[in-house]
Amino acid sequence: MINCNASWTSEPPPVSWPYVRTMHIAGSSSRSLGFACGQSDLRDILPRLTALNKIRFENYYSGVKWSDVRIVSTAPNVRVLEIVEPWSLQRVKISSDGISSISTPLTIREIIYTVDCPRISEWSSNWRPDPVARQCYISPLILSLHETLEVLHIPIAMAPLTEMETKGWPHLRELKLYGESYDNGEDPTVFARLCAKIPRLRVLDFCFLHRGRTAQTLICPSNLPFSVSFEHLESVDICYPDPSDTLYSHLPSHLRHLHLVDRPRYYYFQEGDPRVRDNYTSQTLGTATDILAILKKLRSTPFLSLESLGIAFQADVQESALLAYITAIFPNLHFLQIHRYRCEGETTADMESVVV
Repeated sequence: MINCNASWTSEPPPVSWPYVRTMHIAGSSSRSLGFACGQSDLRDILPRLTALNKIRFENYYSGVKWSDVRIVSTAPNVRVLEIVEPWSLQRVKISSDGISSISTPLTIREIIYTVDCPRISEWSSNWRPDPVARQCYISPLILSLHETLEVLHIPIAMAPLTEMETKGWPHLRELKLYGESYDNGEDPTVFARLCAKIPRLRVLDFCFLHRGRTAQTLICPSNLPFSVSFEHLESVDICYPDPSDTLYSHLPSHLRHLHLVDRPRYYYFQEGDPRVRDNYTSQTLGTATDILAILKKLRSTPFLSLESLGIAFQADVQESALLAYITAIFPNLHFLQIHRYRCEGETTADMESVVV
C-alpha cells in the first residue's frame, strides 16, 4: 500500500517487486504521486513491477489526476483501475488533451468506479445523503478506452451515456450501471442504442433507481426501430423491470444468472419511510402477472443452463402459475430468491404453499 500521508513507510522492498500484484494508493500529497514512495521515485519502481495487475485508489483526497494515470500506466501489465470515492465528491474532469498525447497505449482493461453511499438503514432523521455528482471526472479516460475496455462499473448518474452510445465497445463484456438519480428524459432507447454497440456483452447489471416519470427499468422498447443482439449474455441483473421490455425475448438459452429484484427493497417505499420518500423516486413493483409475462417472453424453454434466479413481485391471482412456470422452465436451478409482497388486503400468507 502506498500511503501518501506516510510515504517514508510505503516503499515496497526490491525483493518484493516481482510478486506485487495489487497496489493500494491512499492519502493526500502536495507532491506528484511519482515522488510519494519513500526515498524512491515511484516512476522508477513501477516499470519493474511486472506482476502488478490491479491499482486501487481509495481515500485519495486529491482525486485521481491524468498525471496519476500516466504514472501508474508505466507498470507494464496493469489491467484493473479501481477508484473508490465519496458519493458527492466533485472533481475537475481529466483533460482529454492529456489522454490523446500519450505515446504508449494504456493496458487498462477494467475500470471499476465506486462511490460510497451509506445504506438506507444507516440514515438518521437529521441527515440525508449528499446529492450525487452529476459528472464523472474520469469520463474522458473511459471514452478513450472504448476499443479495449472489457469491464466497466460506473454510477448511472455519472455515466456519459450520450457519448458512450456513439462509440463502439468491441471487447466490453461486463457493464454495471448502479446508484440513483437517473432520468432518461424523452429518450427511452438510450440503453438499447448503447447495448447495440457492445457486441460481446456477457454481464449486464442495471440496478439503479430513476428520477422523473419513469419508475421501472426499460432496456428495449417494443417500438425499437433497430435490432439489438444479446447472444453472448450470461448474467442479467435488472431492478424493477418493465414487463413491456422486449429484452427478455432476446436472452440466449445459455443464460446462467437472471435477477429481477427490488433494490433498494420495495418495503421502504411501501411503508412511506421519509428517508426514502424524500430521497428516491417511488418505484413500481411488478405483480406476479408481470413477472410471469416477462418469463414467458424467453424464447428458448426450458432454460437448462440457468442456475440462479431472483424475482420480486406483488402477489396476485397468477402467483401459483408463476411458481409452477419457474419449476417447469428452469429445471437446473441451484439458487432461487423470491421477494414476495402481499397483495392489497392480504393479512397472512401461506408460505408453505409458496415454497412448495
